[in-house]
Amino acid sequence: MEKNHLVRLGLGSLLFALGIMGAVSANNIYSSLSIFSGAILTVSPQIFSRENWRAVVSYSALFRKPRENESLFVARLFLSMSFVAQTSGILALVDFMKKINYNNYLYRSGINMIIDGIDEDFTKSCLCNLIRSVKRSVSVKISLFRQIGTGFLLAGVFGGFGALASYAIRLFNGNDVSSESMGISLALTAVFLLVAGVFNLLLPSNFRMQRVQVESIQKQVLIGLYSLQAGDNYRVVLHNQCSFLRHDEIEMLKEEPLLPETKEGDTARHYDKTAEDIRKLLREMTV
Repeated sequence: MEKNHLVRLGLGSLLFALGIMGAVSANNIYSSLSIFSGAILTVSPQIFSRENWRAVVSYSALFRKPRENESLFVARLFLSMSFVAQTSGILALVDFMKKINYNNYLYRSGINMIIDGIDEDFTKSCLCNLIRSVKRSVSVKISLFRQIGTGFLLAGVFGGFGALASYAIRLFNGNDVSSESMGISLALTAVFLLVAGVFNLLLPSNFRMQRVQVESIQKQVLIGLYSLQAGDNYRVVLHNQCSFLRHDEIEMLKEEPLLPETKEGDTARHYDKTAEDIRKLLREMTV
């Protein structure tokens, strides 16, 4: 344990003990504040660790603002890229990518490796490692949330029991208990327990829900990249991408199967025929 942690532990224990003695003898709000200050200072290495908070707020794919109907956009993106690569060659994707604003680390990393002609097995290995690193990052963040929440829980429990014990001793000795002191103690206990609930339950639960959504998009992007590197045509890509789409998104894909950027340049003259072919395939798939 680091020296400053020992100092905070000692000061916290001292404040806690002085608060208990003060509550037993004087019974004022300062004694209650001393009890809870001691409790929070005792567990402060767990709650206020600079390393923990730096890891909690560090960048993660989960903090990226998701696009509206992102699965639909990804499906259109890979259909369009397959169409461009099939029509104008893989190198045509260099100019096409400049027109697309899609802030997805996996997509950016994968498409650059594919265009650079990096070995397929090596590309797959790198992309899978990227996904695993995000999973590890998310697991670490959830553990840190719970660690911080446990600190607040301990502070609330020890502070509440300490105040309760001092009031019990006063009543046993025939002394009155200050309503202000009791109100402060109850309020601080409630606040600490509420914050503990947020960090132990609410934030991890919300983070896990976001993780499920992000992992679904990651898998969709990964399959799209694999198809693109394998040279699959847009018909194969369509079958792979449709498994990630809701019924309403498939209907929207029928209306606009390719990104507007494919209407420009060499692909413009093939756009209408390809779009209608995709619509026909979609109708057959959804019959």
